[in-house]
Amino acid sequence: MISLRPSLFAPFVAAFALAAFAGTASAHCDTVEGPVVQAGEEALESGDPTGALVWVQPAADGEVRAAFEKARAVRALSPEAREVADRWFLETLVRVHRAGEGEPFTGLKPAGTPVEPAIAAADEAVRTGTLAPLSPFVPAPQRPAFEAALKDVLAKRSYRRDDIPAGRAYVRAYVEFLHRLEHMEKAPAPTAAGAPVELKSPAALAAEHEELHERLAEAIDAGGQTAEAARALARLLHPHFVREEQIAMPPLALLPALAEGRPIADPKPALEMALALRAEIGRMLEEHVAIKAAMRALGAAAEREGNQKIARFSVRLVRHAETEEQVLYPTSLLVGRILEARAAGR
Repeated sequence: MISLRPSLFAPFVAAFALAAFAGTASAHCDTVEGPVVQAGEEALESGDPTGALVWVQPAADGEVRAAFEKARAVRALSPEAREVADRWFLETLVRVHRAGEGEPFTGLKPAGTPVEPAIAAADEAVRTGTLAPLSPFVPAPQRPAFEAALKDVLAKRSYRRDDIPAGRAYVRAYVEFLHRLEHMEKAPAPTAAGAPVELKSPAALAAEHEELHERLAEAIDAGGQTAEAARALARLLHPHFVREEQIAMPPLALLPALAEGRPIADPKPALEMALALRAEIGRMLEEHVAIKAAMRALGAAAEREGNQKIARFSVRLVRHAETEEQVLYPTSLLVGRILEARAAGR
C-alpha cells in the first residue's frame, strides 16, 4: 500500500474530486491540448515554471509558483501521486490564467474537445506565420487589421525563455489576436440604429494595467521588505483590476461614438456594466483606500532599502488610483447616464 504524506497530498485529492463535477465550457485555453496546459506540462517535466508563468498575470506569480513546488514535491512520491499532482497544477494554472482574463474556469476539457474552426485556423495562422488559414473567416475589409495583429504576435514570439515580461507580451498579443476573431464572429451587423462598437477596455488603459502588473512583479523579485510589501499589494490589486476591466473600462469604448452624437446599435451591454459600476462604486472606492495604503507601504519599504526605482513606481501607482477615482469611474458612470437618457428619449 502506498503511503502519502497527508499535509502535502490532501489539497490535491480535494481539488481532483471537485474537478470531476465541474461544468462544461468551450474556452480554447481550457482544453488539455491547449497552449496553457502544454506550457504547464513542459514546466512540470523540466522543473522550470518560467514557461507556465508567462500565461498568468504578474500578481499571480506567487500562487502559481507555490502550486508548482507542491506539485513537484508530490509527483515524486508515486505514479498515482504524479498523475493527481500534475492534474491539480494544470487546473490551477488554467484557472489563474482565466481569472486574469476575467473569465470563469469550469474544469479542464479532455483531448479531442471540439475547438471552433475559426480559432483552430487562428492557431494555424500563428504556427505558419501567414493569414491564409483564416481567409474563409476574415472578410477582405478586415484583413489589414488581422495582418497587423498577426505580425505583432510573430514579432513577440521569439522571446528569451527566461524573459517572463517578454513572454507575457507575446501571450497578450496572442490572446488579443484570438479575441479579435471571437469579437468579429459575435459582433452584430450594422443596422440603421448605428454601427456596432466592440465593447472592450480601451487599449491604452488595458496596456497600462498590464505594465503596472509587470512593474509590480519586478518589485516582488526585489526581495526583502520591498517584496513582502509588493506581494501584499498584489493580493489587493489583482482582483480589483479584474473587476475594473469587467465593468468600469469597457463602457469607455463608446466614448468616440457618444462624443460625435452617433447612435449605438446595442447599448444594453454597456448600460448593464455602467449600472453594475454604479452599484459597486462605494465598495470599489473603499478598496482604493486599502490599495493606496498598500501602495504607500510599498514606497516606504523601497525607500528603507534604497530602491528608488520602486519608490518612484509606488508614487505612480497612487496617481493611477487617483486618476481612476477622478476620471475613469466618473466617465464610465457618465456613459451609463447618457445611455439611460437616450433610452428614455431625453
